[in-house]
Amino acid sequence: MMCDLNSIKINAKQFFSIAFLLLSGLTQGYSQQDPMYSIYLYDKVQINPAFAGSSNWMVGTLKYRTQFLGIPGQPKTQAFSFHAPIQRFHIGTGLKIVHENIAVVSKTNVIGICSYHLNFASGKLSFGLEGGVLNQAISFPDLIRKDQIDNAIPSQRTARTIPDASFGTYYRKKEFYLGFSAMHLVKSKLDYANFQRTINANLFKHYYFLLGNVFDLSESFAIEPSLLIKYVKAAPVQEDFNLNFIFKDKITVGLSYRSHDAVAGIFRVNITESFKIGYAYDHAVSGLSGYSNGTHEIFISYGIKLLPPAEEKEIHPRYYY
Repeated sequence: MMCDLNSIKINAKQFFSIAFLLLSGLTQGYSQQDPMYSIYLYDKVQINPAFAGSSNWMVGTLKYRTQFLGIPGQPKTQAFSFHAPIQRFHIGTGLKIVHENIAVVSKTNVIGICSYHLNFASGKLSFGLEGGVLNQAISFPDLIRKDQIDNAIPSQRTARTIPDASFGTYYRKKEFYLGFSAMHLVKSKLDYANFQRTINANLFKHYYFLLGNVFDLSESFAIEPSLLIKYVKAAPVQEDFNLNFIFKDKITVGLSYRSHDAVAGIFRVNITESFKIGYAYDHAVSGLSGYSNGTHEIFISYGIKLLPPAEEKEIHPRYYY
């Protein structure tokens, strides 16, 4: 039986149920409140502030991701990141701006980053802090038809802004890297109230553990296995198993499996040493596989090489971004 979605009127009880699910981020298809990425290995600062300024490169990255094509209101994410070292003081600075739309909910994060780097165990150990604000808005009128009236639903777009802060640590030694980050450390609650009821949604802490290594098999070919473990309260632990094949430090082709969610194919090409572009396609293996036409993600990255301190050995830029 066909159903005309335009003819459906959402009553107050249904509205508050839908809004709570959107705000809490606990639906099966989108268990994390943070945006989900497939190309995070080339923009690690998005998941770990300690990565900022960890090399002698000043790097800017633009990213766009549209998830679950074919499903109305699917997540769409636009992200910008910039980070650079201040080598004289062994620190890094950065900025990231992330905007995401999911159905009638839109979120914008504006975050500043600071990190500190020191030599440790024949490698480099970094600590990072980031802080800023999260603005989340709900377009309540879009939940019902414009020719219908429900006094229990607010008649206008409503937005809330809360503080946000995260911490991370990152270690690298030649081709090996290891990182841990705890995101959204400030206990915050988003309250949306009207004259009848208040909707509450907690911003949960997100934990990321990243491990990887690049193995040079020949002068022109290398492989990079890596693992990312993600944990969010009230959601299953999620693992990303990645394997990248690197050809002549120019082209990278990769495969990724995200538990409970998707398999992804990843492609990156280094146009020059400074300019890189990449693309990922995700195919859902969850309950959404029969409804989604896949997920697309693209990124563009440009770096400017800075002179390294005289006492530091320069390492190939493929290990940084």
